[in-house]
Amino acid sequence: MANRVRLFLTFLSSFLFSISLFSQGGKVYSVNKRLYFPNNEYLLDTLDIKILDSLRKIPNIKTVKVYGHCDSIGSFDFNLTLSTKRSNQVKEYLAQFIEENIIEIFPEGESKLKTHGDDSVSLAQNRRVEIQITYQPSIQTVVNKNKKLPNVNDSISVVLNGFVTDDINRPLQTTINIYDEKGKFVKKSESDKNGLYSVLLKIKKSSDYSILFAKDSFFTASEKINLKVKNDLPIKQKTVLQRIVSGKTYIFDNLHFEGDTSQLLGYSEPLLYHFLQIMKRYPNIKIQIEGHVNNPIRDRKILNGPPRSLRYFPPGLTFREYNQWLSDERALAVKSFLVKNGIKKERISTLGYGASKMLYPDPKSEKEQELNRRVEIKIL
Repeated sequence: MANRVRLFLTFLSSFLFSISLFSQGGKVYSVNKRLYFPNNEYLLDTLDIKILDSLRKIPNIKTVKVYGHCDSIGSFDFNLTLSTKRSNQVKEYLAQFIEENIIEIFPEGESKLKTHGDDSVSLAQNRRVEIQITYQPSIQTVVNKNKKLPNVNDSISVVLNGFVTDDINRPLQTTINIYDEKGKFVKKSESDKNGLYSVLLKIKKSSDYSILFAKDSFFTASEKINLKVKNDLPIKQKTVLQRIVSGKTYIFDNLHFEGDTSQLLGYSEPLLYHFLQIMKRYPNIKIQIEGHVNNPIRDRKILNGPPRSLRYFPPGLTFREYNQWLSDERALAVKSFLVKNGIKKERISTLGYGASKMLYPDPKSEKEQELNRRVEIKIL
């Protein structure tokens, strides 16, 4: 069991994550890796070495920080010593191809537990070494003789026509913001006193766009434009905004995640920022964030079997338990976003429903499956 737990945790750390920062010399990138260790052990095995060897390709490394961690079993002094040994093992191996004087170790013992459970999965996640590397690639000018010219036919001008009402069909004058698929702001408009709007927009046919409708005392609504699917122009649609009322539950339209993960997609972030403003505007509101996943009836026969996802998930779970875990994680991702942006965590609770409350238990299309994978907000 212990080996299965560690194998799945190590599978997660096999992915290389890179974040760009800035310095006077140009962009500095950050890479993070994790190694997981069996109980009370600190020696590297072939899995650990494979992950560390993947770092050999990183150019012009500036800093390396190695953080050693343990579970909470054992005494404080024992765990501190063990985390020191784990950190030093990693440092010694990295020193074969990275200058030793830029490698720092930080033995944490049991002081920074990732999880606080006493089950085998939680304990395994705490027996780890985290590696943080910053590097700055040299700038090179490359002439690509085969570079293709931009596809000028990819852009198109469209007219977005529609009207906005409240949930009892009264017209609403609202603010309208349009974003591209990376969450970048494109254009701002508004509906008139009759709820009508008409927006001329130049967009790429190969990209997705989201339209956000916002008004004080109403839950933000979102519509999605995808000309690869929808070709009838001008685009006409009706949007309904729901008034914020205590005890009511609201669906986050078009809040989407990377498949089988709790990683939010870029075009989902503007929707969260709009909801963040609601939370700041009404400081007495408390909410419950509810996560849901898609698991069609036709797949129910494997609920007690292992998950089929190729993404990371805690080892040892059945498909049913995996659904529960993923719905919990997605609700927590939204909570984390709000807390990091200044909302007190005491105002927010989370609850995952797994696949127990699908809007479409037997979905007939990708759209219906997408609607099953949702996050809802309940005003307490």
